[in-house]
Amino acid sequence: TWCIYPSYDMEHCCVDALEDITHSLCTLEFVVRQHTYYWLLDKLRVWKPIVWEFSRLNLTHNVLSKRKLQKLVKDHIIHGWDDPRLLTINGLRRRGYSPEAISSFCDAIGVTRSENTVKMQTLEYFCRTDMDERCPRAMAVLNPLRVVLTNYPEDHVEVISVPNHPKYPERGTHNVFFSRTLYIDRADFRLKDEKDYYGLAPHKEVGLRHAFNIFCTNVIKDDSGEVVELQCTVDVEKKNKLKGHIHWVGCPAPGKEPLIAEVRLYDVLFNTEDPASVDDWMQDVNKDSETMIPRALVDASLENASYNAHTKTGDRFQFERVGFFTVDPDSDVPARRLVFNRTVTLKESYPKFSKRSS
Repeated sequence: TWCIYPSYDMEHCCVDALEDITHSLCTLEFVVRQHTYYWLLDKLRVWKPIVWEFSRLNLTHNVLSKRKLQKLVKDHIIHGWDDPRLLTINGLRRRGYSPEAISSFCDAIGVTRSENTVKMQTLEYFCRTDMDERCPRAMAVLNPLRVVLTNYPEDHVEVISVPNHPKYPERGTHNVFFSRTLYIDRADFRLKDEKDYYGLAPHKEVGLRHAFNIFCTNVIKDDSGEVVELQCTVDVEKKNKLKGHIHWVGCPAPGKEPLIAEVRLYDVLFNTEDPASVDDWMQDVNKDSETMIPRALVDASLENASYNAHTKTGDRFQFERVGFFTVDPDSDVPARRLVFNRTVTLKESYPKFSKRSS
């Protein structure tokens, strides 16, 4: 006959007592072990810590089970334990979540004994608020469209001073370069103008952030009909007051292209809010949870910042009109290879997934 002892139950309470633990905190599934915990300490006549059980923190569109996370890693659904889509400590750090943002989130939701699931948007809200206050600004074009200013000198590049943070002038400025050839995002151009559209269109004028106004005079397409270049004129005096202002990236010198960076856009890992409710939770993985953009263009201030002794992997920026981004460890600064992870969008922008799978 074997005498089997519940080793975990005996070890847990004894270690707590020997180490003078004042409060032993655990999740609700350990409530059934509380009687055993106190029974053994009473028999041993040793110090009894206070035991508090509370509900687990569950977030929508995620799994927190170590067993499920391990399966995602082993099956190469994700890149590892520090994948920015995971809510592991390393994953959150690589994504760009600061300790302050996570602490603010935890303070807001509190601790409860009721089973509940917190919206992922709530965590993103606290991250967005934190980064909006802390992050210096820069400009990046994720889907570049070439613009040639036909009335601007080919050999001239103007240096424009831009505030690092619009709310805090004491944080200084950085330089961007305005040139005859520059790039805007394709999302800011349409072939057909509309009443409530404030971007660029043929024979329409828009403002460039921190710079001048441009007017589209001609659209150049390739053989397949795709727009490859816009020819515009620039109004450096900004005679017209415009509603629409778009971001852009200029060339740092005549004939020299802007700095290229890889940008990784992350979305929720699972389609449904509660992956555990799906019969096969592995089939609920969001195939579009990671989007790689290998040739985004960023302004020269980010290259200069990369060689600054105070800038390193993990530094965070707001790309104006795009989102908040963090420098990824895959970056190779000496080789001028920068990789940015999107931490969170500028505004809450969530896909309309189903709440539960039928």
